[in-house]
Amino acid sequence: MGPEQGRSAVVALTLTAVVAAGCGSSSSTGGLSKQQLAAKANSICSGYKPKIAAVKAPSISDIQSGHYAPYFDQIAPIYDQAIAQLKTLKPASNVQGQWNQMLAQFGAVTTLIDQVRTRVDKGQGGAPTLLAQVVPRTNAADAAAKNIGATACASTPTQSGGG
Repeated sequence: MGPEQGRSAVVALTLTAVVAAGCGSSSSTGGLSKQQLAAKANSICSGYKPKIAAVKAPSISDIQSGHYAPYFDQIAPIYDQAIAQLKTLKPASNVQGQWNQMLAQFGAVTTLIDQVRTRVDKGQGGAPTLLAQVVPRTNAADAAAKNIGATACASTPTQSGGG
Protein backbone atom coordinates (compact mmCIF):
# COMPACT_ATOMS: atom_id res chain seq x y z
CA MET A 1 0.00 0.00 0.00
CA GLY A 2 2.99 2.30 -0.23
CA PRO A 3 1.99 3.83 -3.60
CA GLU A 4 -1.58 4.52 -2.43
CA GLN A 5 -0.39 6.15 0.78
CA GLY A 6 2.08 8.14 -1.28
CA ARG A 7 -0.74 9.40 -3.50
CA SER A 8 -2.76 10.43 -0.48
CA ALA A 9 0.24 12.32 0.88
CA VAL A 10 0.81 13.91 -2.54
CA VAL A 11 -2.77 15.18 -2.62
CA ALA A 12 -2.51 16.66 0.87
CA LEU A 13 0.91 18.27 0.36
CA THR A 14 0.05 19.59 -3.06
CA LEU A 15 -3.11 21.21 -1.91
CA THR A 16 -1.41 22.80 1.06
CA ALA A 17 1.29 24.17 -1.20
CA VAL A 18 -1.10 25.57 -3.73
CA VAL A 19 -3.34 27.21 -1.21
CA ALA A 20 -0.42 28.62 0.61
CA ALA A 21 0.89 29.98 -2.64
CA GLY A 22 -2.26 31.91 -3.20
CA CYS A 23 -1.34 34.38 -0.55
CA GLY A 24 -1.18 38.08 -1.13
CA SER A 25 -2.71 41.50 -0.88
CA SER A 26 -2.55 44.83 -2.62
CA SER A 27 0.82 46.44 -2.94
CA SER A 28 2.19 49.94 -3.16
CA THR A 29 2.83 51.50 -6.56
CA GLY A 30 6.60 51.44 -6.02
CA GLY A 31 6.71 47.67 -5.85
CA LEU A 32 7.32 45.49 -2.86
CA SER A 33 10.83 44.62 -1.77
CA LYS A 34 11.65 40.94 -1.33
CA GLN A 35 11.11 41.27 2.44
CA GLN A 36 7.81 43.11 2.05
CA LEU A 37 6.61 40.65 -0.56
CA ALA A 38 7.50 37.68 1.62
CA ALA A 39 5.80 39.24 4.66
CA LYS A 40 2.56 39.93 2.80
CA ALA A 41 2.57 36.52 1.14
CA ASN A 42 3.29 34.73 4.42
CA SER A 43 0.50 36.63 6.18
CA ILE A 44 -2.10 35.71 3.58
CA CYS A 45 -0.83 32.14 3.14
CA SER A 46 -1.27 31.61 6.85
CA GLY A 47 -4.90 32.66 6.40
CA TYR A 48 -5.56 30.06 3.70
CA LYS A 49 -4.08 27.07 5.49
CA PRO A 50 -7.06 26.70 7.89
CA LYS A 51 -9.45 26.76 4.92
CA ILE A 52 -7.53 23.91 3.31
CA ALA A 53 -7.35 21.98 6.56
CA ALA A 54 -11.13 22.29 6.97
CA VAL A 55 -11.72 20.26 3.80
CA LYS A 56 -11.68 16.55 4.59
CA ALA A 57 -8.98 14.90 2.48
CA PRO A 58 -9.93 11.72 0.66
CA SER A 59 -8.93 8.43 2.24
CA ILE A 60 -6.75 5.89 0.48
CA SER A 61 -9.85 3.81 -0.28
CA ASP A 62 -11.56 6.92 -1.73
CA ILE A 63 -8.58 7.47 -4.00
CA GLN A 64 -8.43 3.82 -5.01
CA SER A 65 -12.14 3.73 -5.82
CA GLY A 66 -12.14 7.12 -7.57
CA HIS A 67 -14.44 8.75 -4.98
CA TYR A 68 -12.49 11.94 -4.46
CA ALA A 69 -14.42 14.34 -6.70
CA PRO A 70 -16.07 16.16 -3.76
CA TYR A 71 -12.65 16.95 -2.33
CA PHE A 72 -11.40 18.54 -5.53
CA ASP A 73 -14.71 20.34 -6.03
CA GLN A 74 -14.28 21.98 -2.62
CA ILE A 75 -10.56 22.61 -2.73
CA ALA A 76 -10.14 23.98 -6.26
CA PRO A 77 -12.06 27.23 -5.62
CA ILE A 78 -9.95 27.90 -2.53
CA TYR A 79 -6.80 27.62 -4.62
CA ASP A 80 -8.25 29.80 -7.34
CA GLN A 81 -8.98 32.51 -4.75
CA ALA A 82 -5.52 32.19 -3.29
CA ILE A 83 -3.79 32.49 -6.66
CA ALA A 84 -5.96 35.50 -7.56
CA GLN A 85 -4.85 37.25 -4.37
CA LEU A 86 -1.24 36.28 -4.94
CA LYS A 87 -1.33 37.88 -8.36
CA THR A 88 -2.38 41.22 -6.89
CA LEU A 89 1.02 41.69 -5.26
CA LYS A 90 3.34 43.96 -7.22
CA PRO A 91 7.00 43.18 -6.56
CA ALA A 92 9.86 45.57 -7.09
CA SER A 93 11.71 45.04 -10.36
CA ASN A 94 14.68 43.35 -8.66
CA VAL A 95 12.44 40.51 -7.39
CA GLN A 96 10.00 40.37 -10.31
CA GLY A 97 11.75 37.37 -11.89
CA GLN A 98 11.67 35.33 -8.67
CA TRP A 99 8.03 36.27 -8.12
CA ASN A 100 7.10 35.30 -11.67
CA GLN A 101 8.85 31.95 -11.15
CA MET A 102 6.86 31.30 -8.00
CA LEU A 103 3.58 32.23 -9.70
CA ALA A 104 4.41 30.03 -12.69
CA GLN A 105 5.23 27.02 -10.51
CA PHE A 106 2.11 27.34 -8.40
CA GLY A 107 0.07 27.99 -11.53
CA ALA A 108 1.31 24.69 -12.95
CA VAL A 109 0.20 22.89 -9.79
CA THR A 110 -3.26 24.47 -9.88
CA THR A 111 -3.59 23.55 -13.56
CA LEU A 112 -2.91 19.92 -12.70
CA ILE A 113 -5.43 20.05 -9.87
CA ASP A 114 -8.03 21.52 -12.22
CA GLN A 115 -7.30 18.76 -14.73
CA VAL A 116 -7.72 16.10 -12.03
CA ARG A 117 -10.97 17.73 -10.94
CA THR A 118 -12.30 17.77 -14.50
CA ARG A 119 -11.37 14.15 -15.15
CA VAL A 120 -12.89 12.99 -11.89
CA ASP A 121 -16.07 15.04 -12.38
CA LYS A 122 -16.51 13.62 -15.89
CA GLY A 123 -15.67 10.08 -14.82
CA GLN A 124 -12.61 9.99 -17.05
CA GLY A 125 -9.47 8.03 -16.22
CA GLY A 126 -5.97 9.32 -15.86
CA ALA A 127 -6.34 11.28 -12.63
CA PRO A 128 -3.70 9.19 -10.77
CA THR A 129 -1.22 9.88 -13.56
CA LEU A 130 -1.86 13.60 -13.20
CA LEU A 131 -1.53 13.39 -9.43
CA ALA A 132 1.90 11.82 -9.88
CA GLN A 133 2.97 14.90 -11.85
CA VAL A 134 1.94 17.16 -9.00
CA VAL A 135 4.80 16.08 -6.71
CA PRO A 136 7.67 17.47 -8.83
CA ARG A 137 5.63 20.60 -9.57
CA THR A 138 4.92 21.08 -5.88
CA ASN A 139 8.59 20.63 -5.02
CA ALA A 140 9.51 23.30 -7.57
CA ALA A 141 6.80 25.62 -6.25
CA ASP A 142 8.00 25.11 -2.67
CA ALA A 143 11.56 25.91 -3.70
CA ALA A 144 10.42 29.07 -5.49
CA ALA A 145 8.39 30.19 -2.46
CA LYS A 146 11.29 29.56 -0.09
CA ASN A 147 13.66 31.36 -2.46
CA ILE A 148 11.62 34.53 -2.17
CA GLY A 149 11.13 34.09 1.59
CA ALA A 150 7.47 33.08 1.44
CA THR A 151 8.06 30.06 3.65
CA ALA A 152 4.44 29.93 4.83
CA CYS A 153 3.48 29.47 1.19
CA ALA A 154 5.45 26.26 0.87
CA SER A 155 3.98 22.90 1.79
CA THR A 156 7.04 22.24 3.94
CA PRO A 157 7.99 25.57 5.51
CA THR A 158 11.50 26.04 6.82
CA GLN A 159 12.33 27.49 10.20
CA SER A 160 14.12 30.81 10.47
CA GLY A 161 17.71 30.24 9.55
CA GLY A 162 16.84 26.84 8.07
CA GLY A 163 17.62 25.59 4.57
